[in-house]
Amino acid sequence: MVTRRKYSLPNCTLILEGLSEAGATRENPSVLSVLVNAECHLQGYPQPLGGGRDFLESLVRVTSRYAQEILSGVRVPPSEDSPPEIVRLAPLDNHLHRLTALTDPAGASLGGTPRHLDLTSVQLFDLVEAIDQFLEDSCALPDWSLELQPISRKEANTGQPLVQRAAPALLGVSSLAAAALVLSFLPVPKEIRRPEEPVPQSSNSEVLEGSQANAGTGEPPTPPTPAEPAATPSPVASPSEDEDKKSDEKPASTDDLPKTLDTAEEITDPTKLNTLQQFLRQQIIAKSDAKITPESDLVYRVNVGQDGSVLGYKPENQAAKDYSGDTPLTGLRYVPTEGGTATAESYGDFRVVFKPNGQPEISPWKGYSGKPSPAPEITDDAELGRLAAKTREQIYEKWTIKPIFENPLEFRVGVTEDGTIVEYSPINQPAYDYEGETPLAELRQYQESFVEKDGEIQQKPLAQFKVVFTPRGIVEISPVRGW
Repeated sequence: MVTRRKYSLPNCTLILEGLSEAGATRENPSVLSVLVNAECHLQGYPQPLGGGRDFLESLVRVTSRYAQEILSGVRVPPSEDSPPEIVRLAPLDNHLHRLTALTDPAGASLGGTPRHLDLTSVQLFDLVEAIDQFLEDSCALPDWSLELQPISRKEANTGQPLVQRAAPALLGVSSLAAAALVLSFLPVPKEIRRPEEPVPQSSNSEVLEGSQANAGTGEPPTPPTPAEPAATPSPVASPSEDEDKKSDEKPASTDDLPKTLDTAEEITDPTKLNTLQQFLRQQIIAKSDAKITPESDLVYRVNVGQDGSVLGYKPENQAAKDYSGDTPLTGLRYVPTEGGTATAESYGDFRVVFKPNGQPEISPWKGYSGKPSPAPEITDDAELGRLAAKTREQIYEKWTIKPIFENPLEFRVGVTEDGTIVEYSPINQPAYDYEGETPLAELRQYQESFVEKDGEIQQKPLAQFKVVFTPRGIVEISPVRGW
């Protein structure tokens, strides 16, 4: 039985294709036991690196060893009995890393043409994370495991602080996992504080997450002392009052957004709110990390500018405070490149809940004042026919695996007027069960469903199709509302 495994990060996607034993079910998914092909897709390079099991094992060994060298500052030579590597990694200037893939372990001598890919630190650590996901997957090549050579304390003591040794490789890296691994070697300070931004002080007693120095600690902000200059009083007087009144009050200003939220107009138009809600949802899904599995709901209050930028956010329960640095909101908050404060003419106020099942729930903080207008839709028959043909062509190009399901998979798919698939959702239960066997996730480009016009986020007109994947390998496409 043909099966597929996919490990996706923003800058790297690792895809494994192979064979497994028959009899896979939802409760007992198929185990990829024989690897046929492995592909490593890196952002910015249209052609992936690929090969068989030798390529995959070499990629895993070399990348893991290289990351270990960066974090320890000690070069780890391969063991004497190690086979020649198909993949190589070496540092370059300007914090780049050269990934070289040979067509053969002895590629140079046999006339093989090596490929060179220069990776940024962000791309490198996304590659490391994709490999980690593969190694943690018990349903992919369970007969193989990575063996790394431990480094002794004597070898690791180079006389230079670890932070200085790792700084060149980590410069510009936004991967929280990599940063946490580096910092785990340092002694824990008595008080953990993020660097303060060079912005004016505020006397608000409660601030939105990410804009205060102690926002990432999970501790409530410290109220101003009487000696500090008085500013506009915060609408949140105390934790108990906040619980009773939070649904009726304007969100507290942040230190870097006092003028924005005090002078900006709150968006109440149902259609505009719905557009911002859908845009925020797509951003969160794109940044979501499947490893975040809270035991209870994480509730946040989020302010979004009319252009879709996340201006700030604030945890609304203890669980949200505990996970404040681990949610996608951390990477979505907008900070001006020139420093100072973010500005917005108007903003939407939203309630974002991260559920234990991993699905985000988003709604306006005060609800809708009316029914939103329907999103613009493409209904012209000739245009629908053209887009249906283009959608079918894209799917067939990417769907190269023999179906393993027995019942048709039905999806609703949204397509822009240029043929880009921007959204999809399962319709029947088999589609939920075997969603990963389709190429829809790979084809979807959610960001193309919106356009910024006159400083506001607007939805593009979409053609809505019913797409059916049949067990015979045939794709059936028809408009949701019929021809």
